[in-house]
Amino acid sequence: MHKENSQRPPVLQHVSQNVRRLRNSADLSQTALAEKSGVSRRMLVAIEAGEKNVSLATLDRVAEALEVAFSDLIQAPENHDYSRINELAWAGTIAGSKAVLLARAVARREVELWEFCL
Repeated sequence: MHKENSQRPPVLQHVSQNVRRLRNSADLSQTALAEKSGVSRRMLVAIEAGEKNVSLATLDRVAEALEVAFSDLIQAPENHDYSRINELAWAGTIAGSKAVLLARAVARREVELWEFCL
């Protein structure tokens, strides 16, 4: 068992955080999710605490009960930094020429969407 977050494997941290967040977003108690998924409440408590290596089949049942993709349970939480969105990054000498960051998303590498007006 891993008592502290820092000692848990990263995937267990992601699973525990994501299951708890998605369960709360679905407005389900642990008991309700247990009934809906067929996974024991005790197992769900251990998953949310990051204390249990959980099988893929169990995670699949939890994902189905939460009506989310399996990948939503195991992915790293997104780091939403919107501080630079719609910020002027460059302005040219010609009137109206500019570059503005419109959006960003974490993919295998970071992806950014820019608008350039020349």
